[in-house]
Amino acid sequence: MKTARHRELDIGYLIVILILISGFFQTAIAFEIPVENQDYQLRWDNTFRYNYGVRTVNPNPKLIGNPNIDDGNRNFDKGTVTNRLDILTEFDLRFKRDYGFRVSAAGWYDQRYHDPLGNNSVATSNHLANGQQALGLSDVTQRYFAGPDGELLDAFVFGKVDLGDVPVSFKVGRHTLFWGEALLFGGAINGISYSQMPIDAAKGFANPGTEAKELFRPLFNVSAQAQLTPTLTLEGQYFLQWEAYRFPEAGSFLSPSDLYLYGSEALLLGPGAFFTRGTDVQPNGMNDWGAAVHWSPAWLNDGAIGVYYRRFSDKLPQTHLDLNNGQFFFAYADKIDLVGVSFTKKVMGVSMGLEYNYRWNMPLVSGAAMVLPGMPKPGEGDTYGARGNTQQAVLNFLGLIGKTPLWDTVTWGTEFTYSRWDKVTQGDQYFLGRDGYDAIDRVTKDAAGVSAIFTPTWFSVFPGMDLSMPLSVAVGIYGNSALLFSDNLGAGNASVGLALDVYQKYNFALTYNKYFGDFTVDNGVATAFRGPQALLSDRDYVCFTFKFTL
Repeated sequence: MKTARHRELDIGYLIVILILISGFFQTAIAFEIPVENQDYQLRWDNTFRYNYGVRTVNPNPKLIGNPNIDDGNRNFDKGTVTNRLDILTEFDLRFKRDYGFRVSAAGWYDQRYHDPLGNNSVATSNHLANGQQALGLSDVTQRYFAGPDGELLDAFVFGKVDLGDVPVSFKVGRHTLFWGEALLFGGAINGISYSQMPIDAAKGFANPGTEAKELFRPLFNVSAQAQLTPTLTLEGQYFLQWEAYRFPEAGSFLSPSDLYLYGSEALLLGPGAFFTRGTDVQPNGMNDWGAAVHWSPAWLNDGAIGVYYRRFSDKLPQTHLDLNNGQFFFAYADKIDLVGVSFTKKVMGVSMGLEYNYRWNMPLVSGAAMVLPGMPKPGEGDTYGARGNTQQAVLNFLGLIGKTPLWDTVTWGTEFTYSRWDKVTQGDQYFLGRDGYDAIDRVTKDAAGVSAIFTPTWFSVFPGMDLSMPLSVAVGIYGNSALLFSDNLGAGNASVGLALDVYQKYNFALTYNKYFGDFTVDNGVATAFRGPQALLSDRDYVCFTFKFTL
């Protein structure tokens, strides 16, 4: 009899096989499909992406000296770290432009994860086999990083109806929706859209400078939009599914910790001693919802104001140690309330976005919470970690620079983020901003960061070929945020690359990626870290990418 794990893999293999078959028959399916009835539109597109990455620096002895953060670092020495093929297939059917459905799926395979790994330190390995420390990767890490495997992404129907004089559009099924004006990853953490959809942080870590909209993953939900007047729109969303953020899993090249997330198996306490992974505490997944109003009055000249309310469950966890059972597990809090406002307008050719939100019952950055002898585990959607009330703001600008002697055109964007914790309402003893805690990762009252992207382009450097140079940087400029994966002073990432677009169909890119952040050292071993980027500060790598859509 097959286990649930085997059934999950069977589905993944089936998706990969179907996508590969579509590639062989690309001349028949990879375009808008003509149909006799002009009321219907059919389209099937397939995007192929190949990545080859090379680590350029050796592991830092101070970092690999910490046994709970070293597996991904030890597994991949200086040299090849990825040799991966990704395929995205998308099918769309429209009827009279107002009704239809969309299905998309992804498949992947990385040969590097099938080759021998560099780790030979069983004593510091967090991977378990038959209950004992062993070299290798967990099943989860193997699935998402080695493959071959795949997954369903979008799967929804959409339509439009008139309720009296009010047109209402709707979507039902697995789809993404995010509110507010966040542009980059930092904005998504501090913005109104925080935890509205799960974010693919593994993709964000691997590709610094990726826009926030490319990181959101679909969930099963119902969303609707009513055009009450030409300038007033009402939106609503109700969830029927919950899913955590996707991380670089334990043992993968860019995993910042051996404890994250579904692929983690052990917390090492000392030679031969460890806690095993327990069952996570997750929210119900059926009670998240939100409503938004957008107003675009004529006097704003194409500007818009938004007002939002959301009740949601967190998609980032807090760590717990269960002393009753010798286990560690993650807890995801629910019943978080958010009220926000946004403003967007184009000024002198530059698009400006501004948003502010206030959150109640928000999980705060905490040390591991304890389930002491005799205590029960937290209930569904609960946590023993710190929670409280927080304020967040995001300001961004996006623009275009025309032809100069240096380039033909430039697209650029910059985003500022700000957060402040107002009040701790539970778990103060675990909060990293509590009185008496003074390590490098101590949470400050206020924190801020900045991110920027800058891409000059030169057209027709060769016939049919455009050259661009994508540049990006993100860094904390003040304090340490109370929000997980938000701003930390001096911590961030940067990338510089060259990309060649051939006939607007084939894209070749070469990118250098770097992470940075401060950490403290005790007896030659890194012990405390200012942001997750500090954990990756010795994992610089160069990546070649070839992508095309048929």
